[in-house]
Amino acid sequence: MRPKFTSTGVVTASLGVTLILYGMLSNALIPLYIGLFLTLLTYISYVYVCSLINVVDSIELRRKLTPSVINEGKVSTIRLVIRNKSHALLPRIDVEDVVPDRVVVFEGSPKFSSTLTGGDSIELTYSVKGIGLGTHMFKEVKLSLSDFLGLISIDFNVPLESTLKVTPIFIESSKAPFIKGAEVSIGPLKAGKGFGCDIVGIRDYIPGDDVRRIMWKVFARTSKLMVREDVGESRPKVLLVTDLGLINWVGKVGDTDAEWIMRLAASIAYWSLRNLGILDAVIFYGNKIDVLTDLRGGSGFNEYLLALTSAEPRTSSYYLGKALVDTVRTLATPRHFIIFITGRGFIMSNPTAILKGLTRIEALRKYLVIIDRGSRGLSESKEVGWEDVKELLTDYALSMLRKKLGVLGVNVVSVRGLEDFFELCRELELSLYMR
Repeated sequence: MRPKFTSTGVVTASLGVTLILYGMLSNALIPLYIGLFLTLLTYISYVYVCSLINVVDSIELRRKLTPSVINEGKVSTIRLVIRNKSHALLPRIDVEDVVPDRVVVFEGSPKFSSTLTGGDSIELTYSVKGIGLGTHMFKEVKLSLSDFLGLISIDFNVPLESTLKVTPIFIESSKAPFIKGAEVSIGPLKAGKGFGCDIVGIRDYIPGDDVRRIMWKVFARTSKLMVREDVGESRPKVLLVTDLGLINWVGKVGDTDAEWIMRLAASIAYWSLRNLGILDAVIFYGNKIDVLTDLRGGSGFNEYLLALTSAEPRTSSYYLGKALVDTVRTLATPRHFIIFITGRGFIMSNPTAILKGLTRIEALRKYLVIIDRGSRGLSESKEVGWEDVKELLTDYALSMLRKKLGVLGVNVVSVRGLEDFFELCRELELSLYMR
């Protein structure tokens, strides 16, 4: 960390040296004295700024985001506090809070200049809006200390991490059907029709469960009410798999396939849990896989949103396709309604391993939902871009997959949003989404 001349300092020092040379060559005293004064002023500023190097470690920064989790289109207020814990006077301090690329400043400015006395603090407040879904990291703050005239400065960065999560909106749709059950048409939290179905697991008792499913022997040992969970269970169960690999992040920020997928997934999760369903979720980020199980109600939806918005563009691993299927196969039960949401880049992310594994999963309903945002057509210049190639490959793959997978029990469908998804549910009379 070394002091450096600012643009003003360079001009001042250059002018001083020039006047000194001019005065000496022309025997003019006034230019000589002015040049000496400017040079001396620059030297004093340099010495003073050098003394501020010891003050750098005494500067304390705190950043607070309110709120730190926002829906897309909403605003978060950032409060940055700078405190001088030393007794030295900082005649001029320039502060710039480094804003992530996918976040825009909505109100105020992340930059300001001020004087900071010893033991005092100043506060910077501004608002931001996330234009891209997911997690945004504020990593550092740029600081610059200089003299009163701004001739010499010390520039340095202070690491300061904060996280802003931008969650997708979930759409209030008039087409959204009510969930009635996973296999039989019964109301949620009512006793299921029939008894003695295949048992697929046990879980905690929930008021409204059929008392005939209570495992009294377990209760006698543990004093905890547990019930058998079977195919005839009245609470619908959804296994929602989302593909947020790197290929789906290609495109304009805020309008990528990955963000479209997140909006659709959040909406489907919202309606499933709103209708007292149970949600299991698998989220593929590109280089890792997250698993969430037994999500219920509002708390379950919030947990899913936070996990979904942990996604950010990451390097995808081609070989994770098989790992993704193995994860889904481990979670899936015959009672699950499986929805696999991916983007137009699906054909580029090892679909063979994913599809082969998907056909071997035993479940009531298996759907591979491709986000089809409409055919854009080729450009007028006849130049085929990457988006065109990706879309053409996906269209070709879908035409082949529909024929082969239909026989194997996997339905390949494409939707352009939540409205189309619910309309699809009605057309196919899916047992999970029935009035």
